[in-house]
Amino acid sequence: DGTTMAVADADREIKLYVDYKVTLQMLWRYHTARITALAWHPDSTHLASTSSDEAIYVWDKVNSQKAPVKIDFAHKDGSTALVWKDTTLVSAGNDACLCFWAPFSK
Repeated sequence: DGTTMAVADADREIKLYVDYKVTLQMLWRYHTARITALAWHPDSTHLASTSSDEAIYVWDKVNSQKAPVKIDFAHKDGSTALVWKDTTLVSAGNDACLCFWAPFSK
C-alpha cells in the first residue's frame, strides 16, 4: 500500500520503515547468506525474501514476532528475484528456473 518500506542490510536483516523511521528491527534475520530480493504481497501484510542460501521466507507484517514460513531449497545456488501474482509467489533463481509457490493467503 506504499506506507511501509522493507530494506535488507549487509547483516542479512530485514528492517521495516514507515515515514523514514525504523518500525521493525532485530527480528527478521533468518537468512544465512546475502538477501537478493524482497517482494510485498499485494495486500501489504506479507513480505517474501530470498537469498543465495537457497531459502525463501514469507514474513507476516501483522504478526511480526511469528516465525516466517520457510521454503527450503527453492533454487540451487540461490534465488535472484521474487514477485507476487495474487496469492502465488513466483521466484527465479540461478538454476534458470521459475518456481510457483501457492497458496499464500491470510
